[in-house]
Amino acid sequence: MDESDLDKLLATVELKRFTETSITDPAALKERLRDIREKGYSITIGEVDAEAMGIAAPVFTSTGDVVAALSVVLIRSRVSPNAVDEIVSAVVETARTLSEQAVLLES
Repeated sequence: MDESDLDKLLATVELKRFTETSITDPAALKERLRDIREKGYSITIGEVDAEAMGIAAPVFTSTGDVVAALSVVLIRSRVSPNAVDEIVSAVVETARTLSEQAVLLES
């Protein structure tokens, strides 16, 4: 989604606060989306549920369009900080594999 379409969308929605760390400011959300695009994945900590951590990565078509996302939701207190990098790597690699499979399905 380009910047103009994102601005139009954000003008029509209210960003609701679920926890103290929920993003409710459109500018902050846009900054988060820029960061996600750069990294190629997202980590959220306590944004919808204070005890949850989410890790997600996009699945692409051959043209680079995002058609899906692969995500895992973890209970924060059950995840060692040392394990987060491994989980991120596994999610990103699996999303990459799914993207390759999606490309094969297009043919």
